[in-house]
Amino acid sequence: MSLDREKTLARIKARLRQHQDRPDETEFSDWTLVATSCVEAGVDLSFRTGLRESASLVSLIQVGGRVNRHQEFGQSEVWTFTLQETDLLRLHPGFKVSSKVLEKMFAEGRVTPDDCVGLHGGNLFVV
Repeated sequence: MSLDREKTLARIKARLRQHQDRPDETEFSDWTLVATSCVEAGVDLSFRTGLRESASLVSLIQVGGRVNRHQEFGQSEVWTFTLQETDLLRLHPGFKVSSKVLEKMFAEGRVTPDDCVGLHGGNLFVV
């Protein structure tokens, strides 16, 4: 693991511990981590809510593992969404096929949000 990644993960974990120690203080509870897929696997992070660009089912399950990981939150949510491509916004080329497959699986009922609830003890929203 690179030194920069180690330092960044240490700062994130410290911030999460501060929130656990003082959950009613907005300074520690009202913040957002914006990250790449590098935090999907192999890191012990747990958030109340996760938002992600639609990709693969495996990616969705990995993100679910970063939300309410230790059931420390009463209610948790994972939101998966599809971006609308424009002249100024291009979709991630690696997500185009996998997100279409996942979208089709949801549409055909082969995977439902309820199937994913048990993964992180909360709700899954597909928008």
